[in-house]
Amino acid sequence: LDETIFMRAPERFRQETVIPVLLEMPQVKIRRASQTLKISVVDVETSQLLGVPMSTPVAEVVRVFMGPKGEILYMAAITYKADFIRFEMELKV
Repeated sequence: LDETIFMRAPERFRQETVIPVLLEMPQVKIRRASQTLKISVVDVETSQLLGVPMSTPVAEVVRVFMGPKGEILYMAAITYKADFIRFEMELKV
């Protein structure tokens, strides 16, 4: 999270989920947001951190919010255990 944005509401950013707080800030202009999801398996370190066996399926998610000048306002790389993921989409027919 960009430090100048964080300093506008440090307690909220420490206690709440970042994206809803960010979206509630009218002075923060988001030009573009993207999310990449990759299905993978855990490595040794992630296995230990999540408390799951090696090769357990996970979803690796990277989220990036960019400002008007293309600057990164927020970037997160998150690993979710597979049992926390549900991917649903509508298909055009």
